Amino acid sequence: MYLVSSLPIKIMACDSRWSYETDKFFYYIDDSGYDKIIYNGVIVAVFAGKANVIELFKKWISSGCKDTMPNPNGISIIAYNTLTDEPFTRNHSFTYPSNKKILKFLFSGSGAFDAMRSWEKCNDCIKSVENACLTDVYTGGSVKFLNVLSLEHNILSEQTQLSDLFDLLKERGFVMRKHAKTVEYYSRTD
Repeated sequence: MYLVSSLPIKIMACDSRWSYETDKFFYYIDDSGYDKIIYNGVIVAVFAGKANVIELFKKWISSGCKDTMPNPNGISIIAYNTLTDEPFTRNHSFTYPSNKKILKFLFSGSGAFDAMRSWEKCNDCIKSVENACLTDVYTGGSVKFLNVLSLEHNILSEQTQLSDLFDLLKERGFVMRKHAKTVEYYSRTD
């Protein structure tokens, strides 16, 4: 889940929860170090969805978008080009208000509607994501953000590798029994 506000605020924010689910269980890890937000000095983007597709986009953006854009199927994206002052969205993203002539705010991901409802009350990008963490099970962990104007951010300079994400889930993740709504440490020893 994430959102971005357009002029004049220009803040992009997202949660830090990675998860997957089966018929009976919901597995998740918060604050893994594999952020859903990236900034290459020109483009800032936030993602939700399949980690392997997000990884392709993170590499593409890190390279300066030199090659063909990866296929965005399986993820939603909100990106912002700081040079052209233009947003870019794909899949499950919407604007608020919906007036297409004056772009106000962009929301995306599973917690988008929860964040939008919060935004209507607090007008704070980071607080809206924090509030969505309280109401959407797929949204959680620390809020990662980038203020495009001041470049203030809390994006990690050293990122966890995608290949390490599943191991981290086994070490310090959680599992929720879907129907019982109980949460336990996932840590499993092989």
